Amino acid sequence: MGIDVAVNLFARANEAVAGPRNPFAKSLLLMRSMVRETVGRRTWLLSNPF
Repeated sequence: MGIDVAVNLFARANEAVAGPRNPFAKSLLLMRSMVRETVGRRTWLLSNPF
């Protein structure tokens, strides 16, 4: 979860400085959503064993 928070803060700061059209900011936001989805799946798998 710490990585997700760091990526989120960095993406927001970059977007604030460079604007939302910056492709680097967009890629960071995409990565943040992928990390969040992966963490959510891992949590679901741990709480729902086979």
